[in-house]
Amino acid sequence: HYWLYTPAEPKLEKAPVIVFLHGYGALNPDSYDAWLHHLCRRGNIVIYPQWQAHALDAPANFNPNAAASILDAFTYLEADKTRTQPDKEDFAIAGHSAGGVNAANMAADYELLKLPKPKALMPIQPGRAFNCDCKAQKNGLIPLSEFEQIPETCLLLCVFSDSDHTVGSWCAKTFFNDS
Repeated sequence: HYWLYTPAEPKLEKAPVIVFLHGYGALNPDSYDAWLHHLCRRGNIVIYPQWQAHALDAPANFNPNAAASILDAFTYLEADKTRTQPDKEDFAIAGHSAGGVNAANMAADYELLKLPKPKALMPIQPGRAFNCDCKAQKNGLIPLSEFEQIPETCLLLCVFSDSDHTVGSWCAKTFFNDS
């Protein structure tokens, strides 16, 4: 399942693609609506994949679920050449909270997931759990990929707040240091 935002005016033949991965449990885009519309108004196709159907989805399925939705969105757009076509050479991934972890994993595993090579990655306040030492805790959390596999050419901006007591800074610092 996914939501798709495409530029309306001016009508574009081809547009960059931004995938925005929601935070844990944000199954519809309502809380991100202004942000998603802003990205689209700037001339981007925005794909908002619903990577979990409910809170009991296994964390190991998050990125395969998101990748399947992204590939479905590409198929939908490409099936009708009158639609704005995705520029897969200009592919970016952003995500908030648990979606930020998924975004970094997706950038590292893009080949395995059969996705375009990411040109940019922006994990925003990424976290695997609330108030935990994510390095020490292994079970029940979103698994981490090998971040050194993020392409060298991928622009990376890890955003965290020094006053965020919900997810902290460990994930953002890890993505940045390991990539």
